[in-house]
Amino acid sequence: MKIVNEPEKYFVISEFEEGWGMEEIECEEQVYDYCVDALFIPEEKIEDLAINDEFYLEVTLKDLESDDLGEDWYVNLFKMSK
Repeated sequence: MKIVNEPEKYFVISEFEEGWGMEEIECEEQVYDYCVDALFIPEEKIEDLAINDEFYLEVTLKDLESDDLGEDWYVNLFKMSK
């Protein structure tokens, strides 16, 4: 029997790329734009975004397919998360 691991869907990002103004988040749209424009996460793959009490970005993905796991945006997200 082959065991298939579920792909990682929840990521916590503790460091933001410079130049995106993430030091002072003013609205949810700013977080969403950062994920789409800086991290290149496809809009249709984002289930939920949040900033926690430690000012870390929490990203929850949805509808992941095996092809997504080799995409640059997913690999980079996996590498930069805690």
